[in-house]
Amino acid sequence: MKRKGMMLGKGKRGYHNIIPKDPKVHSDSGRGIKQPQKIPSIFRGEENLGKIDDSFNQNDLRQFSGTENYYAWSILFPRFKLTDGTKYLSEKAQAYWLMDVIGSYQCNQKFRNEGFQVWKLKKTKDDEAIVVAEDGNGNKLATQKIPYTDFFEKYKGDEITLYFTNEVIILPSEY
Repeated sequence: MKRKGMMLGKGKRGYHNIIPKDPKVHSDSGRGIKQPQKIPSIFRGEENLGKIDDSFNQNDLRQFSGTENYYAWSILFPRFKLTDGTKYLSEKAQAYWLMDVIGSYQCNQKFRNEGFQVWKLKKTKDDEAIVVAEDGNGNKLATQKIPYTDFFEKYKGDEITLYFTNEVIILPSEY
């Protein structure tokens, strides 16, 4: 059964392509070689199109004070929650792994006994970092080396601090 408008089989000029042509590509005369076609831009600064500056810094995080919502981020840690600020941080810097690091330590008895924890991610080299957990009084609870991270490509700073209290990870400005 042939539907109206469909081209099937061999026609006068050979087999017809039923897939619509891509407007960005044209064929080179009879050879069928596809070459990119320059599409004129109506925008100024055409060379910067597609280059979005998605970096952020501590000042961007200070806009969060308190929170309106709490978010579960992992089925591995269903009790623990993120605030609006830590969810923004996790999405913007693709740093859910950092939340997982914090959550993974909470099964340790030493951490369960601490009602307030300070977590710091510090840049050590271009793509390396260290996570340090403290009890809020400057006493170290744990240190973990992160052999590779691209966190500091998006976050413009050398260190970020998060708090963990009442099973919620929060930004200092939200405390």
